[in-house]
Amino acid sequence: MRIIVLLLIFSSCAFADSFTVKKNEKPIEKYEKLCLMQHPPTHKAMFYKSELCKFGKEGCSGVSSKEPFEVLCNLEWVSKCYSMSAWQSRNQYFKLSPSVEVANISQRVTFSNGAKVTTICAHYK
Repeated sequence: MRIIVLLLIFSSCAFADSFTVKKNEKPIEKYEKLCLMQHPPTHKAMFYKSELCKFGKEGCSGVSSKEPFEVLCNLEWVSKCYSMSAWQSRNQYFKLSPSVEVANISQRVTFSNGAKVTTICAHYK
């Protein structure tokens, strides 16, 4: 009976791990995976690493690359560094088609490990 219980525990941990973001991943990879896991891929936006490091929730150390990479997401999660005015001039940060419009901007406050986390989301039309 103990063996069956242990097998169930280990298999559930392995299953859960496949849907979680690993701690040893680079901040950019972690950011992209979180976005994809939480929201269906309905919109394509291109980020630059240095911009994501500057404004992303986790930040990056020593990354100065301008190499672009794409994130498929219908909501782009950014840190409290972004204000509504920054979203209105979002092409400064994201290489989006001029035809893409922001439909709504929402703000959510959560608590993680006792720390207040403010998340600002842009909902695209």
